[in-house]
Amino acid sequence: MSADNGDRREAGRRIAAVVVLLLLVLVVQLVNLQILSTDRWEKQSRANRIRPERIKALRGLVRDRHGTLLATNRPSFSVAVLPYQVKGHPEVLERLGAMIGVSVSEIQRLVHEDGVHPFDEVRVRRDVDMQIVSRIEERRLDLPGVLVLAEPVREYPFREIGCHALGYIAEIGKDELAAKRESGYHPGDEVGRSGVEKTYEDFLRGKDGKRYIVEDAHGREFAEIGEDPPTPGSVLVLTLDWKLQAIADSALSGHAAGAVVAIDPRTGGVLALASHPGFDPNLFSGGIGAGEWRGLHSDPMHPLIDRAVQSSYPPGSTYKLVTASAALEDGVITPTTLFRTCSGGYAYGGRIFHCWEEAGHGQLAVGGAIVHSCDVYFYQVGERTNLKRFADASTRLGFGRKTGIDLPQESRGLVPTPAYYDQKFGASKWTQGLLLNLAIGQGELLTSPLQLCRFFGALGMQGEMHAPHLLDRVETWEGKLIEPYRGRAESFHFSPATWNVVTAALVDVVEHGTGRGSHIDGIQIAGKTGTAQNPHGLEHAWFVAFAPAEAPEIAVCVIVEQAGHGGTIAAPIARRLFEGYFGTIVAMESP
Repeated sequence: MSADNGDRREAGRRIAAVVVLLLLVLVVQLVNLQILSTDRWEKQSRANRIRPERIKALRGLVRDRHGTLLATNRPSFSVAVLPYQVKGHPEVLERLGAMIGVSVSEIQRLVHEDGVHPFDEVRVRRDVDMQIVSRIEERRLDLPGVLVLAEPVREYPFREIGCHALGYIAEIGKDELAAKRESGYHPGDEVGRSGVEKTYEDFLRGKDGKRYIVEDAHGREFAEIGEDPPTPGSVLVLTLDWKLQAIADSALSGHAAGAVVAIDPRTGGVLALASHPGFDPNLFSGGIGAGEWRGLHSDPMHPLIDRAVQSSYPPGSTYKLVTASAALEDGVITPTTLFRTCSGGYAYGGRIFHCWEEAGHGQLAVGGAIVHSCDVYFYQVGERTNLKRFADASTRLGFGRKTGIDLPQESRGLVPTPAYYDQKFGASKWTQGLLLNLAIGQGELLTSPLQLCRFFGALGMQGEMHAPHLLDRVETWEGKLIEPYRGRAESFHFSPATWNVVTAALVDVVEHGTGRGSHIDGIQIAGKTGTAQNPHGLEHAWFVAFAPAEAPEIAVCVIVEQAGHGGTIAAPIARRLFEGYFGTIVAMESP
């Protein structure tokens, strides 16, 4: 009996000890929670109910050299959802889809897309009107996880004018997003896709801010407790002269396709850069529709391609200046060298190479051959020219390589070399006859309008050749300088005799030769026409020039595709640019 009582007392003591120990642990935990860890748990509690909402930064402005606003922003509203709140709630998506005209399946696709994080603001429709905004706000309690975001939309006041130089912005792709997450990009953000919008994306994008939203347990916001303001992107001031840009675009509008480039040869600053047909970059702001995108992408005239920079063409007779200057410098000819008389053709290798002038030009020296654009003279120069020296001279003068302009996807063009022909025809299976076509700017030779414009500008500057550029400087919105454009230049050298022959001939082309369509009283223009054969249709019309001839301020290159003779079609367009630059055309109307 006494043994049983002892066991019971021992068991009671053990139970009591366990109870005391549990109470002690509970007391210690309460002290830890309520006294020692108060700050920690208060911060976590606040984090659980405060949601940071991104404030998109204004994209930087773009202005021309005179301050004309070329790219700006306008206010808009976008509808977005928070994946962590709407996943598993199809009734919310059904209500939202009905209100904004977007299918539930499309919203779900956006929410579940690769790279989307639970707390990302996924935009399901951009640039909505106030009627939709009002509907959402009225049913806010029924739409947890649905946001209406006030954010800027890119706007281009002049629409198609200068579209290829300015470029456009579009929504970031998922692969690009994965690479740029750490740089602050999020799903639905827009990035520069072409033009200066792409080249200077880092300057233009700005830095987003945040506002801090207090939510209840159901994800419905009921207060805002502060914000970190965004920093707008920087302002780009371009070298473009918008009056000249409008003239260039207008002059091309009556033709199927073409390009115009105008450069200040003293600096390389691009004064105008037009490519036709173009597009309205506003279509991309806020998201382009699938039908509109297919229309642009499948258009046989390729309006998204910048013909001034990204396309290459046979240069035709404009390239005779390269042939002539290289031959003069290499001693192949002198300023007074005479060849066989031009009677409309030249026999070589069992075939006749025709001159554009069927009646022929008679016997000419190199200056007269440039003025009258005599093919037969240059056939004979090509016959006497070494291909390697010809290719080396072309490369030295800026062809077959990029100019370095601050635009994406620039074409290199093509300058054939012995290695090129060895690969194309087989080693030693090509003949000197190829140089007859190259000498007049035909054959496999390809140049961009930008390359030709820079070269002619450098002729006017006696070999000083600057890299073309659109950026003049980067500023704050208040006009404080952030970064100037740092130009790059190179040069080539000709003898005084070569300069004299070339310059005098180019002036005579405009005064008395094939370039008379560009003549302006009181301004001496030096230029060259070209009519380039085109295997796909009619000839391309070229004209390249600089003015004033004695001290150039502007160089202009015009190409009009499948239009015929350069003197008839392209030279008058160049004249309009010169008239605009020298003040004889009234400034364009505002948009």
